[in-house]
Amino acid sequence: MKKLNTVLAATALALVAAQSQAALFDVSVAISGTTSGAAIGGATGSTTGSGSGTLDTGTGVISFSSVSNATTPVTNAFVYGVATVDTIGLSSSTTATDCVENGGLLPTCPNVPLNVSGPIGNLSEVYGGSATGTGDIFTLVAVGDQGSGITSNNSYTFTIGAEQVSEVPVPAAAWLFGSAIVGLAGIGRKRKA
Repeated sequence: MKKLNTVLAATALALVAAQSQAALFDVSVAISGTTSGAAIGGATGSTTGSGSGTLDTGTGVISFSSVSNATTPVTNAFVYGVATVDTIGLSSSTTATDCVENGGLLPTCPNVPLNVSGPIGNLSEVYGGSATGTGDIFTLVAVGDQGSGITSNNSYTFTIGAEQVSEVPVPAAAWLFGSAIVGLAGIGRKRKA
């Protein structure tokens, strides 16, 4: 019984230590790249954008929202979306939430599927850098088939900012309180014996 109590206490402390090491950091996102294809007369355009989100160092996942503006000689639209990038597993997921035309000769938004999840680069993705704390830079170069013969080649640069501070770390406090109660119960049993 004594060994079991020791194992349980060690497990509880290990869980507390693991949770206390995970942290959330602010992230800023810069998007730049090119768009080209036969559907826009073989023209080449540019994509610019920005966003913000958080990095969870426990999972290595960056979650962010962004807006990008893809322009060519005949198209121009703002696309809003939410996305995640797994900096450990090296994968991504994005969902366009809105599209707003910005004066192009040809409409863009009918070709943008809204509320459909998929990888940021559905043709290829290349990752670089690190995302472990403040000052780190992590990159994703994503090549995507946008449909109708249009291809995008975009670079996402994630700059890790300041750590978010939680005023009351409730999960860690609960583990510490629970382990203290177990310890006090053990002392009480020992005194009765």
